[in-house]
Amino acid sequence: WKLLMQLTSEFKCAGNTIKVELVEKTDNDNYGNWCDATNTITIAKTIELEDKTVVKLTEDQITNTFWHELLHCFQFYFDNSYSEAQSQVYANFLCEYFKSVASDDEFA
Repeated sequence: WKLLMQLTSEFKCAGNTIKVELVEKTDNDNYGNWCDATNTITIAKTIELEDKTVVKLTEDQITNTFWHELLHCFQFYFDNSYSEAQSQVYANFLCEYFKSVASDDEFA
């Protein structure tokens, strides 16, 4: 299972077209961002540390970030509020779920 191959450039949510951008580095050096004004999810491939070291994010980190930002999109269109804790825990749950169902072992 490879999320990077499954990332679409856009999708619909609440009647809106949401754009997805995979970039080398975000403007604010976050793992990713959801922008409700532009309906854009931006996902970074790298992060720059305080000492200026550039770290290439793993596929697992990128995947988790995508789900995290997608959940912020859902939160926004639900009630215009955000919960970092909720977004992160559900992103973790989604990553774990998709990894478990991708196994060849039907009882993995």
